[in-house]
Amino acid sequence: HINSDSFLCDCQLKWLPPWLVEKELQAFVVATCAHPESLKSKSIFAVLPESFVCDDFPKPQIIIQPETTVAVLGKDIRFTCSAASSSSSPMTFAWKKDNEVLRNAEMENFAHVRAKDGEVMEYTTILHLRHVTFTHEGRYQCVITNHFGSTYSSKARLTVNVLPSFTKTPQNVTSRTGAMVRLQCAAEGHPAPQIAWQKDGGTDFPAARERRMHIMPDDDFLFIMDVKTEDTGVYSCTAQNVAGSVLANATLTVLETPSLIHPLEDHVVSVGETVALQCKAAGSPSPRITWLKGDQPLVTTERHHFTPGNQLLIIRNVVLEDAGKYTCEMSNTVGTERAHSHVSILQSLGCRKDRTTVGIITIAVVCSIVLTSLVWVCIIYQTRKKSEEYSVTNTDETIVPPDVPSYLSSQGTLSDRQETVLRVENPQPNGHIDSNGMCQTDAGRCPDVEAPTVGCRQPKLCLGYNKDTWKTEDTADGMFVPDKTG
Repeated sequence: HINSDSFLCDCQLKWLPPWLVEKELQAFVVATCAHPESLKSKSIFAVLPESFVCDDFPKPQIIIQPETTVAVLGKDIRFTCSAASSSSSPMTFAWKKDNEVLRNAEMENFAHVRAKDGEVMEYTTILHLRHVTFTHEGRYQCVITNHFGSTYSSKARLTVNVLPSFTKTPQNVTSRTGAMVRLQCAAEGHPAPQIAWQKDGGTDFPAARERRMHIMPDDDFLFIMDVKTEDTGVYSCTAQNVAGSVLANATLTVLETPSLIHPLEDHVVSVGETVALQCKAAGSPSPRITWLKGDQPLVTTERHHFTPGNQLLIIRNVVLEDAGKYTCEMSNTVGTERAHSHVSILQSLGCRKDRTTVGIITIAVVCSIVLTSLVWVCIIYQTRKKSEEYSVTNTDETIVPPDVPSYLSSQGTLSDRQETVLRVENPQPNGHIDSNGMCQTDAGRCPDVEAPTVGCRQPKLCLGYNKDTWKTEDTADGMFVPDKTG
């Protein structure tokens, strides 16, 4: 049985009258239209099928759905829902949370006429939630009702998160090179925040490239092993979740004792020249350089000049008094180091003992030795040549001792080791050879003999002096005869 005068006679009701007739239920139904105005108070059985149209919507239609929201604990939020209707029938609004109607909910409702046609009304309802807590989490839905029915919006989820907050923050650290450094950072929130590290605003970590940095997933610390000066910088710890992020900074300062990049060199210069002493130092913080001569600090003068940072000392027009030990003193907050250089001054440029001069002197000495050796070779060669030319001369009688190996050439040498008697055509009064091989001569002709009557056994022939040239004849007795044709 149906008895109602509130039917919405639109296109969606077009099927009902024919179906009631077909089922023979028409006698049990009393139904009249309430909308649209042209069909108001008419029975649904009297309305023509082509009059059931949907160009009008008196029932509320949702045009703005509430949106899923993530809220931060303690903040205020709101849900908005709007509907439109072509009917002037008054509307009511309600909000549900997890399908339960909210009692005493804080709502803000208002209506206005749509400007484009002036016949459609728009209704908006806003749900306010103050200082949200975890109890506010859930699914929210708006319900808009008028004389023609109720319309339900989609459900919007509310999630309450907690902004991250630090429980441990990194602290400024000062360390020496080679030590281990530990930076801590921990935070809490809902959901649990993620921790991220940065160095000087970026993700380039020298310690990470060299595998000296370690971060444990379940630990609150960042470790840097064997710290170096390039690890110095600002380290940032960021804790972030869907609710937001927080940032904490700490500065790592790595100290290094001053040290020389290049060792100091000793210098040898001549009077009037210019000498430059370089002291290039490294350290953290940057070392301060001071120059001393002996134990007295050096200052800028007409001849003493310093480059910025005092890394270079220049002395112009050096004098003898500039010789001595120069000290480069490098100091910072970590410590002090010293390096020394000795400067020697020469009075004459020609005596400068630099590498070029030493090389020239060496070459000159070698050349002198070679030339001297060549001269001596020539002298010895000429001496031996003359000795060979005069090895055989005129003697009255010469006997070669059997124990002396005499090897003479075909131009007058003896080829056999035997005793040979030389007979002379014109005997000379200044020498003779005895049968026993002893040479009797005077002191003037044989300088190696102390007296003219003393015999001397010579390893060579004892020679007399004769202008005649001797040669060997092919005789049976091996006699020497003068070469009259020579």
